[in-house]
Amino acid sequence: MDRPIVELYVGQLIYSGWTDVRITRSIEDMSGSFNLQLTSKTDVNDGDIKAGAECYVEINSNRVITGYIDDVVIDISDTEHTITVVGRDKTADLIDCAAIHASGRWRNASLQKIAEDLCKPFGIGVIWDVNDSKASEPFRWMQIEPSETVFEILARAARQRGILMTSDVYGNLVFTGAGEKNIAILTLGDNIKNLNITRSWRDRFSLYRVLGDSAGGAIWGETQTAVQSTAVYANVADESITRYRPTIIMSDDNINKKNAAVRGDWERRRAAAHSQPVSVTVQGWLYDDINLWLPNHQVFLTAEIYDLFAEELLIVEAEFGIGNDDGITTTLLLMPRDGFLAPAEPEKRGGNSTIWR
Repeated sequence: MDRPIVELYVGQLIYSGWTDVRITRSIEDMSGSFNLQLTSKTDVNDGDIKAGAECYVEINSNRVITGYIDDVVIDISDTEHTITVVGRDKTADLIDCAAIHASGRWRNASLQKIAEDLCKPFGIGVIWDVNDSKASEPFRWMQIEPSETVFEILARAARQRGILMTSDVYGNLVFTGAGEKNIAILTLGDNIKNLNITRSWRDRFSLYRVLGDSAGGAIWGETQTAVQSTAVYANVADESITRYRPTIIMSDDNINKKNAAVRGDWERRRAAAHSQPVSVTVQGWLYDDINLWLPNHQVFLTAEIYDLFAEELLIVEAEFGIGNDDGITTTLLLMPRDGFLAPAEPEKRGGNSTIWR
């Protein structure tokens, strides 16, 4: 297998020959990341590799990261010199930085419009890859909470529309749903180099009780007691958890019993998916000799010794690696797709008054 060519582009210069590579993309992270290391017996010329520099990373001329360098670490011993360059997609700024926009509020604006307004100062594009027309419906009211980051307000809004938020290889912010396309068959004893299966009860519960605001008190002048304010609730059971393990989830929004039950079922499915991750390491970085392994595609996994027969799982994360021990590998984090089918949540009630926000 030919060694892939990993190139870091900074300004007009191209840096290659990296001896250790880790590039990660995930649908659970708004930003992809990279960690490139070069070790040499002689001096390592870092040239224009400076923290904060704009850059992009390519694998065999395929873009995988577009963003900025976060850290540059130089390590010098009496026998060798090492430079380590760490960076993230452009969308990392949305994670780190405060949300600031005009009055800090929107009326009758869609999630895409709100995202475009917040991303514009950062020079970040917004890709709307959602087919559900309800997700495009405008919010009656959306306001930036004090000290919220861009990520936090957009994550809150995306949750209310039941969609995922991630980035693409060009540093754009992407709104999407759980992928449906199957791209490969993974079989233990054939094309799987290493398989790691986890089964956990740590974050699972036998009972999910969702408490929500009642309708009373939502308008200035109405009153309600503390008990009335959480009068709406729903219980959802996870019958797979056989001992008593209850949890209570407070909804941020006005909610009825039906929507509370939907939220509880989502929390159950999400916890179940994250309690049974499968990590698969395969040789190489391509799944069909042309295309890179990337998140939000599905695969069929077969490991008969573990009673897995063409199990359909979603690629949640892909990490491309080059190392002295394992060679050229891709490690895929797989989970049931059902855990990423998020239901839309109801919007908060409210108008001009901020007394209840």
